Amino acid sequence: MERTLQIIKSVIAFIAALILLGGCASKGSHYVLTPMTDKLTQYKTMVFYVSSQVYESDDEEIQLESITKAKLKKKGLFTKVISGSDSPDASADLRLNAKIVNLKKVNRWARLLLDTSPGRAEIVINVELIDMKAGKTIGAFQAEGKSSGTVFGGTSSQAVEDAADQIVEFIQKNLK
Repeated sequence: MERTLQIIKSVIAFIAALILLGGCASKGSHYVLTPMTDKLTQYKTMVFYVSSQVYESDDEEIQLESITKAKLKKKGLFTKVISGSDSPDASADLRLNAKIVNLKKVNRWARLLLDTSPGRAEIVINVELIDMKAGKTIGAFQAEGKSSGTVFGGTSSQAVEDAADQIVEFIQKNLK
């Protein structure tokens, strides 16, 4: 009887853990807006610009630029990745314009004080890839990032990181 009670408690704890962990994963995605007309393998250098149409998104703009640039460099997808804010007149083969078009912020304090009630942080970014020599758009997509929505994560920074992953993933897929 005691053993059966212990098994039941273990099963209940396991189910509770699965329910809690199910909400932990951040989720991101990307959607093609304009199909790619060229493979990205021909581009060796890229300049990366971030802008926003969302009020009070300065922190997220800075984070998006910094995180995406670091991830692109780490993957070694281009010989050189240049930050547009650091070098506005930089020349490159490819220009990536990332515009924040929607943002739902959730900060650490709201998450700690209100637990999961603030919901998930979300960011939506429209990305345009431009061939600098031809002066034409070669593709466009939308990247979305969502936080986990749990007390242990779930901030805007997590959503921005997730969106940066989606940008890098799209570029990596189009290099093949």
